[in-house]
Amino acid sequence: MNSVLFLLYLSVLLKIESKRVCKKVLKGKVTHRGGPFFVRTKSFCVIRVKRNKMALHTVGDEANPSELSILKEEPPTIGTNEASEVGNFPNEGTPPNRPKLTNILLIVDYDGTNYSGWTGIENCSDIYLRATRNYKNGTTEKRKAPTGDSKCDTVQNTILNCLLQIHGYGYEMKKQEGEVKSNLKAFEFIGVSRTDKGVHAKEYVCQYVSYERPPPCDGNLHKVKMALNGLLNKDIRILGVLNAPFPDFNVRFNNLGKIYTYNFDVRVPSQPLERNYAWQLYDDPRFAFLLRGKTIREEVISDDLHCGGEAAEPPTQLSTELPTQPDVSHCLHIINRQGGSNPTIPFDMEKIKECCKLFIGHHNFEFFRGTLKGTEKQKKVDPFCNIYFLELHELRSNIYQFVIQGDRFLYHMIRIIVGTLLQVGVGLLEYEDVRDALHFSKPLKVKLCAPAQGLCLTKILFPPNIQGDISAALLS
Repeated sequence: MNSVLFLLYLSVLLKIESKRVCKKVLKGKVTHRGGPFFVRTKSFCVIRVKRNKMALHTVGDEANPSELSILKEEPPTIGTNEASEVGNFPNEGTPPNRPKLTNILLIVDYDGTNYSGWTGIENCSDIYLRATRNYKNGTTEKRKAPTGDSKCDTVQNTILNCLLQIHGYGYEMKKQEGEVKSNLKAFEFIGVSRTDKGVHAKEYVCQYVSYERPPPCDGNLHKVKMALNGLLNKDIRILGVLNAPFPDFNVRFNNLGKIYTYNFDVRVPSQPLERNYAWQLYDDPRFAFLLRGKTIREEVISDDLHCGGEAAEPPTQLSTELPTQPDVSHCLHIINRQGGSNPTIPFDMEKIKECCKLFIGHHNFEFFRGTLKGTEKQKKVDPFCNIYFLELHELRSNIYQFVIQGDRFLYHMIRIIVGTLLQVGVGLLEYEDVRDALHFSKPLKVKLCAPAQGLCLTKILFPPNIQGDISAALLS
């Protein structure tokens, strides 16, 4: 009898230990080129498959082959252009095979100066609350009334409200008796990327899906474009509207990468009319030391027409006839400040260009990303990204532009890269400091995040067939 009880005791212990080992394996660690990357359990993957079939991303060749059978997806990343939720509803409310009565893409230009980024603020407009009143997860009772201040709204909410208006949600719908709330959402609005407050975008692509209504304007996409532009603010323009290439298309997961540009201005003094579209170093207190005890660089501009020469003798007779071709060269030279000197903040452009080459390739950008806030702190982020292109060139006189292309970007990653490169240019950091941060995971001495207004999402890259459809929509 004692032997039987002992065997039962051993079997219970073995069962408990096996469960503990299985849980530990499911929370396994996948190693990526010198840095640990912790992944979630398999249940995370199952939920993501239910959300969207296009959301599956297999772990690359850098992962341990023995663990690929356990995990078949990377967790979502949060970055300057990556968000865990880009729609206004939780994705659990959409079965994978639910028919999409409306599935269109919008190509948008917007000036982000007066908006709190692409997304991030809950939509509490009247039209949105009416459209979502039958959605069970939409807690409309707890939402605050809209403030009416455009600076407190997002680009996503602004466009979506106009879409809902032309799609028939603009009028007050009477609540029917026995109306039951559903777990299935009525529509979805997806952005290809999440931009921060003050960041601009050109040819931004977003996707509008409706599960209960056919396309607005009887499917006439040109009328949809004109109607939206008539409702939107002047700092948001719809450039084109087209149908999604295929039913399961998702604008977040079917793009090949993004191209960003960042402008900075070294003129002294700064130009207030251009403050919303470039980082003006003269007004940044973090660069004030460059103006103390150092000679400001002056660029002497030649004046071939010699506008500042001796004045001619006054005419003896005044003519009342106007010249047929008035000479305006003198005025143009004054406007363009020719014949004088343009003071600028000194920096080493060649040193920055040499340092740009370090970022090309697949690297760990752990020390080139911002700190996540709120609930996003709990999310696991893969710090490895591919940078295909990074160069600096002079856009126009004393205004310079970084151009960067990559497959994905982390939170504030581009702005920290720009801030780091400018620190190298003015002598605060050395080439070796950037190299050690990228290759040897050594923290930077100072992590400087450039302001948002100089950043612009310039281009979304798609496969050639999809890019051809987008180009045709831009011309229509």
